[in-house]
Formats: sequence, structure tokens, C-alpha cells
Amino acid sequence: MKATLIILSVFLFVAFYNGAESAPAGYTQRNTETFNRRIDDFSKPTQIGSDVVSCCFDYIKKPIPPKHVADYFYTSSRCSRFAVVLVTRKNRKICANPEDEWVNNIINVLEVPETQS
Repeated sequence: MKATLIILSVFLFVAFYNGAESAPAGYTQRNTETFNRRIDDFSKPTQIGSDVVSCCFDYIKKPIPPKHVADYFYTSSRCSRFAVVLVTRKNRKICANPEDEWVNNIINVLEVPETQS
């Protein structure tokens, strides 16, 4: 009885220890890296699947100055959360809420054609 209990304990320890180190079945390394990202990274767009589709999981909380934004685009309809991705002059992509007034102001500034001199 004691031997069975010891063998079972060792088996469970080995199974648990190996399971904690490896990714769940069916997930690639890219998927596990996504799960291990820092919380503030969730306001950045993430590639979903093999298609090049940028999706956002959260929005940036603080407004950014319009002078830092060079371009923008909307996330795909295949994403679970609709968002505007603001592209900064340093080519960083930031997820923003399309309902926020400051986001709409940036879009309006970018859409106004520059006057020719």
C-alpha cells in the first residue's frame, strides 16, 4: 500500500512538473508567447492565425498627442474587438477606442489634406 502511494505521488509530481514547463497541446510557441505578454502589451495589435490580421485586445487608456501619429487603420471585422490602430512616427502601433473623442480628433487631423504652398 505504501509503495503504491509513493509511486502514485512520484508519477503525479513528474506529470505536474512536466506539464507546467510545456505548452498546452495544439498551441505553437507563438501562441504561448502571446499568453505570456505583459499586460500593457494588450493595447498593441496582435497577428491572429496565419493571415496577416491585426486585432486588439485592449485600448490605450491615455490620449497621445496628434503630432506623434503618422497614420491609422481599422481592425478587421474578423477581430472580436473593433479598434483603431494608430501608427506613430516611430512606426509603433497602438490600439485605440474608435468611440473616444481624442481618437476621432486624430483621424480628422490625418484626413484633412495638407494645403499646397
